[in-house]
Amino acid sequence: MVNFLQAFWQATRPRTYPLAVAGIIVANALAYSRIGSFNSKNWQIFLLSLWVALGLQILSNLANDYGDGMRGTDAHRLDRQTAQGTINPKTLKKLIISWALFIFGCGIGLLWLSFNSLTDFSPS
Repeated sequence: MVNFLQAFWQATRPRTYPLAVAGIIVANALAYSRIGSFNSKNWQIFLLSLWVALGLQILSNLANDYGDGMRGTDAHRLDRQTAQGTINPKTLKKLIISWALFIFGCGIGLLWLSFNSLTDFSPS
């Protein structure tokens, strides 16, 4: 029997994590090669952008598991947690909403850190 934490971990589909962060790593490597070095703020932006990209990938995977499980699309797949009944759909939906709000906040924090303030987005 799979416990909830194991089922949740499997629903996040860790094998997709490298794809989520690859673009961030490449873009920051390019930035580093152009700048020549990173200061503390650059490293903070890099790490937070990695976290946000990973968090969005996890959100996507959880939402996919939930949606396909509810529609019955993944009933034949043993690696899908909602379809197999190892995660209660209502519990997963609450987790998805909470995770989405958390990652949204992290994304706002990334924008704030990157642009010093959100007024950079206002029309001149």
